[in-house]
Amino acid sequence: MARKALMGPSIALELKALNLISPMSGFFTYGEFYTNSKTYKHELLNQTMTILSLSESSVNLNKTDQFCELKDNRGVSKTLKALSRLVYQTTIELEDINNSLSDKVEEEIRKNREKENKLMQQSRLAQMGEMLSMIAHQWRQPLAAISSTSTALEVKTALGKYDKETVQNSAKNISKYAQHLSETIDDFRNFFKSNKEELESSLNSMITSVLAIIQASIEDKNISLILELNTQKRFVTYPNELKQVILNLIKNAEDVLLEKEIEDAYIKITTYSDGETEVLEVSDNAGGITEEILNKIFDPYFSTKLEKNGTGLGLYMSKTIVEDHCGGELSVSNSKDGAVFKMILNV
Repeated sequence: MARKALMGPSIALELKALNLISPMSGFFTYGEFYTNSKTYKHELLNQTMTILSLSESSVNLNKTDQFCELKDNRGVSKTLKALSRLVYQTTIELEDINNSLSDKVEEEIRKNREKENKLMQQSRLAQMGEMLSMIAHQWRQPLAAISSTSTALEVKTALGKYDKETVQNSAKNISKYAQHLSETIDDFRNFFKSNKEELESSLNSMITSVLAIIQASIEDKNISLILELNTQKRFVTYPNELKQVILNLIKNAEDVLLEKEIEDAYIKITTYSDGETEVLEVSDNAGGITEEILNKIFDPYFSTKLEKNGTGLGLYMSKTIVEDHCGGELSVSNSKDGAVFKMILNV
């Protein structure tokens, strides 16, 4: 304390050299005094360095701040570069994953299409077998008529009891029967045309085309056909495919009626317009479908007729045609008498 009092202002000169060092060292440990290089202030004497900050020059402070800022910027730059590399690498990996997934999706779509085409082909082959049986049945009557007419003409010729009118009538009848056979072949060929072409048609005309092939066969099995065709609206669709659907629905009803040996069996075909839709209903009086089967009826390879060579593809492909190809809806429900298959087409 005595030394401080005796030195007075000269203490500033003594401490000047140390004061110049303090900004660089960060600590000033000479005694208990504080001063700056320009001005001596008595009120700062005896103050501890733990309370007061060092008197660093503004130039050195700026340099230190700049150094720290540069150092911080370098750290940020390194972090950004690391993040950039990470983002780039992640982007590449995600693109690879996306491309791989796209390839897998395309492959699965291709497999599903191949599967659908295969199922469609199997269904068409099964239908062709049924159609051949129907055509054979239809041909029996005209062939028998041709045979009967030609035999009668032959007998009359042998007995000398024929005349010009008899020969002409017999020839006309044979020609008529032959024309019927030809039309049956045309119906069969048109029914299974492979071209998928949109054409203008109506539900009624499609039903008429199908019945031209199968009606005689159904009625010969003592099954009545009830027609309530209440729409003539024409629209653009795939008629050949929809005719296959109609055939499937009618044949399905026929099979169930025969299997259950229903008396007074009938198949009812109804068409009507409902706003912007055309509706077809095929119903029967076979007693309906159990809930367990109802939920599986459109599944591929599901059939209640496996022991009778049922393929389980007819209703599945019918639903595929109506909903996937024609943008409609095919459903089934039970009425008080039996099952009702309902096809709705947006037109």
